[in-house]
Amino acid sequence: MKRTFRIKAVWNPEIKVFCSQSDIEGLHIEATTLDEFEEIMLDVAPDLIMTNHRNVPEITERSLKALIPIILWQRPDTETRGGTVSSKLAESGLSETDVADAMAWAR
Repeated sequence: MKRTFRIKAVWNPEIKVFCSQSDIEGLHIEATTLDEFEEIMLDVAPDLIMTNHRNVPEITERSLKALIPIILWQRPDTETRGGTVSSKLAESGLSETDVADAMAWAR
C-alpha cells in the first residue's frame, strides 16, 4: 500500500497560475497564489487519496496509522524559512529513504 504521495506547484506563465504535478489520481489544482494552492491541496488531497488509492479491505483491515498518508508538497522555491527543504524533511521524522526519495523527486 502506497503511503507517500507527492504534490508539486509549478508556475504556468501562459495562464498565470500555479498548477499541480502529482501522483494522486484526480488531483488537478490551479491557483493564482501559493497560499490558495496550499489551501485547496490540504482540503482535497486527503479525500482523493482515500477515494482513489484505498479500497474497502485496506480500510477495514489496517490500522488507522497505516492508512494516514504522507503528503510531500513542494513550493516552487526550494528554500524555506529557517532552513532548506532537505533539513526540514530530516526534522520531520521521515526515514532517510523517504527524505532521499522526496529530494530526488523535487529535482
